[in-house]
Amino acid sequence: MKKKIIILALALTGAIYSCNQNQSSQDNSTADANVEKTEEALDRTDISAKETDADTALEASEWIGVDLDNHQVRVPEITVKDVEVRENDRYTNYSLDETILFESGVSALRPQAQESLQQIAASISNRSKGKIRIYGYTDSKESAASNKELSKQRAEAVKQWLVQEGKMDASRISIHPMGESKPEASNKTEAGRQQNRRVEIVVMNNQ
Repeated sequence: MKKKIIILALALTGAIYSCNQNQSSQDNSTADANVEKTEEALDRTDISAKETDADTALEASEWIGVDLDNHQVRVPEITVKDVEVRENDRYTNYSLDETILFESGVSALRPQAQESLQQIAASISNRSKGKIRIYGYTDSKESAASNKELSKQRAEAVKQWLVQEGKMDASRISIHPMGESKPEASNKTEAGRQQNRRVEIVVMNNQ
């Protein structure tokens, strides 16, 4: 009787050990599979990041040397006096000051901005299929960080208008917040500060 009990106990112990071994093997297989999936995901992320960096570098190189002080030109689509157009063989630049687009210190477009933006959108559509970059500028009255953020929000507001109302492809348009950098006039006077608060819509020509 004791021998039977001992044999049964040994058999039970062996069965438990076998189950544990099988479970351990399954756990190891699952862990290995998870590691492989994680490594694959990291590889894809790394490739995606490199592609994004390459795209960003290419886009940046396309805008190197943009001269916003080109000679002023007249284009038939622009009849409002508030929009200044400058051009060379590579770029066309549409410049608007703050008073046309925004109330002081805010990024929501004024209703009065519609006509100017409509004419700019029509001009761009007629003249080029190239990429568009929107530069936002402020004066230096507030902190550099808040000025940079405001210029970003304003450039984004103009981009959204061009996409939604101007029916332009969003992938064509990038924004470049400049904040208080590259002032056109002195920030020591109100007239100078107003001149510095502006948006430049720059379009690549002949594309």
